[in-house]
Amino acid sequence: MPDYPKYRIRPATVEAIQFRLGTSTKAEMLAFCPEANIGVPWLDDTNNDTTDIRWFIVPCRDSGEVRPNDWIVRAPNGTYTVLRDDHFNRLYEPVEASHG
Repeated sequence: MPDYPKYRIRPATVEAIQFRLGTSTKAEMLAFCPEANIGVPWLDDTNNDTTDIRWFIVPCRDSGEVRPNDWIVRAPNGTYTVLRDDHFNRLYEPVEASHG
């Protein structure tokens, strides 16, 4: 087997929020990703505190469909990525807040 070149992900600090069905509110998700398409029941459409979210789609190059426990990652350049929980945890770790 040939010895192919190896690559490592460059260190980058990103912002991320996890979508938790029944806990995350429409307002929280829109505050993080204002361009998101978030579906709620017709009678609850104006209630941004609702946790009854039926669909959640963020603008990104992939499908952008967000499922329960997925992470929405905002890169430094402002683009979004949706990652499954296990994938997110393999790639990222919490960054301690700097005090200064």
